[in-house]
This record gives sequence, structure tokens and C-alpha cells, in this order.
Amino acid sequence: MATPDLRDADRRTPEQPLPPAGPTEAKAPSAGLHRESWVAAAKAVAGIVGLFVLWELLVRIIDPPDYLFVGPLSAFAELTERPGYFAENTFVTLQEALAGFALGTALGVLCGATLHYSSTARSFLYPALIAIDTIPKVALAPLFIVWFGFGFESKAFVAMAIAFFPLVINTFDGLSSVPHELQELARINRASA
Repeated sequence: MATPDLRDADRRTPEQPLPPAGPTEAKAPSAGLHRESWVAAAKAVAGIVGLFVLWELLVRIIDPPDYLFVGPLSAFAELTERPGYFAENTFVTLQEALAGFALGTALGVLCGATLHYSSTARSFLYPALIAIDTIPKVALAPLFIVWFGFGFESKAFVAMAIAFFPLVINTFDGLSSVPHELQELARINRASA
């Protein structure tokens, strides 16, 4: 026997009766709902296929040099001819991106927590971090190439710069938004930091 939801009972006036406490019937989804989801999926697939067709048509009409712009059929043919080459380079790119993301995450959370807990660091660093964050991260890539060369490090540092700034700001904002009462409650209950 189901009990009425007390939250709903709190919102009712004394004149409104409570709903019956018996079991409720679960309604099966209508056939129209399934049709709508299939139509939405078909539209999405048609849109993607349409973009690929448009891309291929543009390449055939304009006929740009291959080093500048290739069509999806040529790209897929190259992918099937040399899968080892693409797998190797995908693995290297994945390593660079994950290394940069891990470094950016660790430094971003650490820096955001430091800004929250140290008003001195906040007054000196936060305005500078906000100013540096306005620089497009792609514009930092040449600087990293000059500093670290055209290798693993420069690409990992670009990925780190992309991950670092949002994490600093969001960690700082997240820690700052915790109500003082909850912080006191955590201290009273000896919660770990």
C-alpha cells in the first residue's frame, strides 16, 4: 500500500483531498513518442550525411590542392590504406592531450584552492589569471613551441593551458559558494579537508 507524498500534502489547502493511497497504473509510452524519437534520430543522421555530401561536392566543384582540402571519400580511403599510421599518431595525440589535461587539472584545482584559502594570493593572482584567461589558447601555442620545441612538451602545455584556467576559476568559485554554516558544520564534525 503506497503512502501519499507528504511534500504534496504540505502544499494542499485543507479543502483539497489527498490522492488515493492505492497503487497507480504505469502508462506505457505512446506509439507517437517512439515515432517522434525515430524521426528526430533520422533528421540528425540526414543532417550529418548531408554535410558529408555537401563537403564532397564542394571539393569536386572547387578542386583545391590535396594538401589544402580533401573530401571525405579521399580521407576515408587514406584511412583504410594506412590504418597503422593513423593509429600510431592518434595514440601520440591522445598521450599529449591526456598529459596536458592531467597537469592542467592538478594545477588548476591546486591553484583554485590556494586562491580560496589565501586572501593574499587571491589579491595578487586572481586579476592576473582572469587577464591571461582572455588570451586565446591557440595564441599561446607559438610561445610554447619557442620555449619547449616542436615536440611532446609544447603540445601537452597547450592542452594544459586549455584545462587549467576553467578549473582554477571553477574551483575557486565552487569553494567560495559553500555556505559558512556548512563549513562550520564540517569543522564541528571533524570533516577532513
